[in-house]
Amino acid sequence: MTTDSQGSGVDAATKREHPSILDAAQRNRAYPMGAERHFWSRGRCRIVRDKLPALASGQVVLDLGCGPGGMVEHLRADGIDCVGCDLARYEYAAEAALPHLHYETDAFELPADLKRNIHTVLLLDVLEHMEAPAPFIQRCVLEFPALEYVLVTMPARQELWSHFDDYYDHQLRYDEQSTRTLCGESGLEILDLGYWFHGLYGAVALSKWFGRERGVGVKPVTLHWAHDWLGYLFYLEEKLLPSRLPGSTIYALARVSRDP
Repeated sequence: MTTDSQGSGVDAATKREHPSILDAAQRNRAYPMGAERHFWSRGRCRIVRDKLPALASGQVVLDLGCGPGGMVEHLRADGIDCVGCDLARYEYAAEAALPHLHYETDAFELPADLKRNIHTVLLLDVLEHMEAPAPFIQRCVLEFPALEYVLVTMPARQELWSHFDDYYDHQLRYDEQSTRTLCGESGLEILDLGYWFHGLYGAVALSKWFGRERGVGVKPVTLHWAHDWLGYLFYLEEKLLPSRLPGSTIYALARVSRDP
């Protein structure tokens, strides 16, 4: 069993039952202290905020597989009632988000009063770990009776596959067709679909062409201002460039289709 400093281990049986959970080594490499200030996280938070549908009073956004809570912190600072849930416990978490994070918790075992108010589910870089993600989305629809929207993001474009994907136990890098197939099988109606981080696509593709292996760890953030600006540039990129242009991340905003 692999364990971290807070005693949250992941054994083989747990990994099989919950393939999206990261073990301690993966968590520490992907989310060092201050990871929420990394340019990729900063850019993604801004983009996700713009993609969210309008929320009424009492409606909750659930970041399922929230990691250290950077998205929860960002959305709550913007006045959105967002809570996070993760099967693991993280050695480092965004301080402002901590009261709203449910660690070592299965999302389907959240308190009933909370589950009744979940309006939108964020599945941000979660589904690529699952061999069959459609049943998981279908269960979300069943377990959260007020659920109307699902926003998913996943690593994009199989031609970018690298040691990074192997290390984090990815099953697939998605494209438009595979994302449409997944949403269709899950009973979701796609409202918006496209790619983010177009510049990173070019950088990763070029690096792969030169035979350079992609690293699996994220370096701790030191120059906060530089990461803030770079994150904002990726946010502007999403605004200005066509969403059909390949990027390193694919997203889909979808509406839940329920039988009458």
